[in-house]
Amino acid sequence: MRDTALYREWRHGWSLRPPRPFVASMRRLYHELGPDICRELVSIGPVIVERDSFQIDERGEWAFLTPVCHIDGDLWRLLVWDCGFESEAVWRVNAEVVDIVAWHPATPGRWARRTGVADMLGDIAAAEPLRVHQTPYGWLKADGVGICFLDHQRASVASALRLAEKIIADSPAHARELRDICARPYPIPSIGVAA
Repeated sequence: MRDTALYREWRHGWSLRPPRPFVASMRRLYHELGPDICRELVSIGPVIVERDSFQIDERGEWAFLTPVCHIDGDLWRLLVWDCGFESEAVWRVNAEVVDIVAWHPATPGRWARRTGVADMLGDIAAAEPLRVHQTPYGWLKADGVGICFLDHQRASVASALRLAEKIIADSPAHARELRDICARPYPIPSIGVAA
């Protein structure tokens, strides 16, 4: 990945010494997700969360940090059209961290973003069923296959979901929620008739 300020901030967590209780969480996560996912998509750090965003702060609570990456248009086309090993190498070298997600397995439904730029983890591949995860932790447990919406703006979620032929949700309740979002992405005002 490109060496940017956000990348360095995310990577810096690997050099930190967390408190003992958090080390136990790290071991469980490493065992559950596996070394490859942990090495490539998980770092750690103390964070202070304000609303939906966070700041790295040594006085904060310890959390796991996952980068959200973007690739330039030309490189993205190369990745889409050439699915071989070279495109994976191109992705690894040229991906740019545009946001970081802070989360913890103990509270999987709560997360915060560093910049607020990213609206989802993962990518929509229209040719196959789209797996939609409710949490970043669930997305990581699935080896980063599918997507996880980080921003719950109904209109943007609905437009992204409409790109897929078929959607696979986490649960029946999650499926109902996604159906509802696709059915009516925008709030509808009361509409009357002029007298």
